[in-house]
Amino acid sequence: MRLMLLTILGCSQDLVSFLGESADDNHIIEIKNVVANFTTDVIGSCAFGLEINSMKNPDSEFHRMGNKVFQPTFLTRALRSLGLIFRPILNLVQPPIARKDVNDFFLRIVKETMFYREKNKVVRDDFLQLLIQLKSKGKVDEDFVSCKDDRHLTNAETVFSSNEGEDEPLCRFTMGKYEFVESHGITRHPHIKVDYHLRRDWEMTDTLLASQCLVFFLAVFETSSTTISCCLHELTVNPDFQEKLRKEVDTFLTKHGGQITYEALQELKYMDAVVNETLRNYPPVGSLARFCTKDYKIPGTNVNIDKETSVFIPVHAIHHDPRYYPEPEKFDPERFSDENIKIRPMFTYLPFGEGPMICIGLRFGLMQVKVGLTALLSKYKFSVSEKMSIPVTFNPISFITLWPRDIHLKISHRDR
Repeated sequence: MRLMLLTILGCSQDLVSFLGESADDNHIIEIKNVVANFTTDVIGSCAFGLEINSMKNPDSEFHRMGNKVFQPTFLTRALRSLGLIFRPILNLVQPPIARKDVNDFFLRIVKETMFYREKNKVVRDDFLQLLIQLKSKGKVDEDFVSCKDDRHLTNAETVFSSNEGEDEPLCRFTMGKYEFVESHGITRHPHIKVDYHLRRDWEMTDTLLASQCLVFFLAVFETSSTTISCCLHELTVNPDFQEKLRKEVDTFLTKHGGQITYEALQELKYMDAVVNETLRNYPPVGSLARFCTKDYKIPGTNVNIDKETSVFIPVHAIHHDPRYYPEPEKFDPERFSDENIKIRPMFTYLPFGEGPMICIGLRFGLMQVKVGLTALLSKYKFSVSEKMSIPVTFNPISFITLWPRDIHLKISHRDR
């Protein structure tokens, strides 16, 4: 994760440079597409080992195929919608996550990258390299990694991919040294050992490996760009919050001599609150679907969930429930102060899901968002434009993730 940070920092500087000319003339920019170029470059490099350079080439094949992932055909959307209501439809038809041309593209990219690395003995610190090691050895031992102040991972095991109903996941990483505290937060040892294991009865084929890269892409690409864009929208509408966050960023950069490290990012407490409030207000996935694999009685109730029952968790509704978040439509980072977090019930904040199927891109996505915001706020000021829609409007036919319409902001240099 730390080594991937260097790649993200490089992409963030490309983002800052790209916006410089617009800031010179106080131009109005459509920030969503610009940030999407940033996240495209990041995920292209960190997951697939590719230099996309979307700032100069926004119409690259990788970018176009990435967008297609989130634009399924009408038939696919219809089948998946029906499948949510009547699960046997999904089992019978099994509509693909992405179009065939998209699947073929990502499979080709992964195969070509693997061939090049093996032929030229190239080793990179990225997600694909981890999977390549997993394929060749069946196990990857990672060095100790920082896990300070990580309140989202509440389960000792997370899976890369699995078929629902199977007793054992396809690929598992197990984290040691953890303990539960309080009612909402989790305290952990500052360092945890992470071991990656491949199931013995599975072969890591090229297709399977490519599918894991695609899952990682799905978890990080659109969700991160939407979060950054919606966050900048709220900071623009609420300039006091923008100024407070900018002061924290300035203090942070001064303290560390302008250098950003993985550990140092954990010090940005107000940014954590701002990002968390953005994810509360605009959860990337509005609802979560789960499948009950065995009969279960909810503790403390008379409610029984039968085996093979589909369960839907309305994330957006929970995040906007006034019992947990008074005035839920109001943007208020103080909801995520340490004091307020402690008094809120567990499982009332679910932007990444929870438990064994928690989002694989959680840490990476948050790191990408924080680096992007730090780079932008350290150089630029954002203000309301006449083309800006308040509140943010969204594409109603987006199926996989929340998809905001154009977000037009006025950008200027801080010292002008």
